[in-house]
Amino acid sequence: MNPNPTEAVQDRHLELMLAELGGRDAPADCRERVASALAGAARTRPRMRLLRPLVAVAAAGIVVAVAWCARGQTPAAAPTPPTPTTNPQPIASAAPVKPAPKENHPKGTDPADLAAARGADAMLAAERKVAAMVADGKLPAQPMSFARLSDWDYTNGLVGMPEDVQALAGTTVTFVGFMLPIDEVTSMTQFLLVQSLWSCCYGTPPDLHEIVRCVLPAGQTTDYSFEPLLLTGTLTVGPTVEDGYVVDVFQLQVSTITPLPY
Repeated sequence: MNPNPTEAVQDRHLELMLAELGGRDAPADCRERVASALAGAARTRPRMRLLRPLVAVAAAGIVVAVAWCARGQTPAAAPTPPTPTTNPQPIASAAPVKPAPKENHPKGTDPADLAAARGADAMLAAERKVAAMVADGKLPAQPMSFARLSDWDYTNGLVGMPEDVQALAGTTVTFVGFMLPIDEVTSMTQFLLVQSLWSCCYGTPPDLHEIVRCVLPAGQTTDYSFEPLLLTGTLTVGPTVEDGYVVDVFQLQVSTITPLPY
């Protein structure tokens, strides 16, 4: 019988712990170093109750040491060499990039901008010719000046409108201007008349007292035209309110429409 059963049990526990936790994956030299350290350690009879906790702590330290040693000596996996191909294909060279064709317009613009600029030039040319016709008296009637209608600061409705402008209500007048559609561009029963399409399309939009809403006689319609127009009719002065907003203050009950050549 073993005179010191405690030492035998401790040795067996350590052997099993090494074999189970450290010996399977640890390198041989790690196991030998740990076993040599254990063999040279002095064995003492446990005489205090603190011996078991100390043994447990020592065993845990041994397990950590074995695991760390195994981790440090694990060889890194060698890179897998590329598999050679029997018939390597030559790498196709990139197709040469063709230079973009040169545009026939100045740098910094595009065709849409140039088309808009040409349209604006045509509008201005038409307006100049119409103004010259008015100045030379080549029109069948002296047109009403948009400047006379709008020579006051508009605020709301007829507020601030001069009395001489209000006195034009019910008179027959002639306007020369350009058509501005409201909703439709064909079969229109009414449209807006402005002095300059340039202001409407490219400049500062006209104010309400710089616009005349033209209403055709019942049963008559017209299509949109880019040409300057000569219109004659009866002028109505008064605010037109839609959804609580004033949309115009001058209306022309049209009797004749004549396109002007330019």
